[in-house]
Amino acid sequence: MLMLTASKINFETIYPIGNLKTNRSNQIISAQGTWVIEGERIAEPINIAVITCRKNEGICYQSDARITKSLFAVDNQYLDLQYGTYKITSWNDEEVLAEDESLCRTTVLNINTTTKQVFQIIRNNTALNCEKLFNFPLLNKPRIAQLVDGFKVAQEFYEQKNKERLKLINPEFRQVVEDLFQKSK
Repeated sequence: MLMLTASKINFETIYPIGNLKTNRSNQIISAQGTWVIEGERIAEPINIAVITCRKNEGICYQSDARITKSLFAVDNQYLDLQYGTYKITSWNDEEVLAEDESLCRTTVLNINTTTKQVFQIIRNNTALNCEKLFNFPLLNKPRIAQLVDGFKVAQEFYEQKNKERLKLINPEFRQVVEDLFQKSK
């Protein structure tokens, strides 16, 4: 994993580029979008993933970029870049399935170019006892992530952040701001 430090990143100015995309040629399937987790909040909602699957190599390559906050310093934020691979297990006219098996988790990637949907299904890998060996908690159920339009995710994220900030403002002033906002719609 490569981690770059930025002195300050202004969250209000970062939107993942482009919509969800899936493309297919004879030997290559690709997808691009933002990961969200079904039924859960994602730790880094400002993210983008680019996936390229090459049939002749039997591999899918995934590059991820996300904005993450430091656990140790209040004011530091990072651009976290990660790269990984999946072994292709199935390739047909509609979809590709690929798998990545790590010590504690197994991830199945599904790219369906007919429905234009991309999913990751993450489940426990019980080959090792990760909970005891590494103090790594087991998932209660498989985690399902979906690649979606990143602009919409970022827009919702920033709207929620602004609502949270407004709660910290003096109530009378907040009402004035909310009234102005309603008039501008």
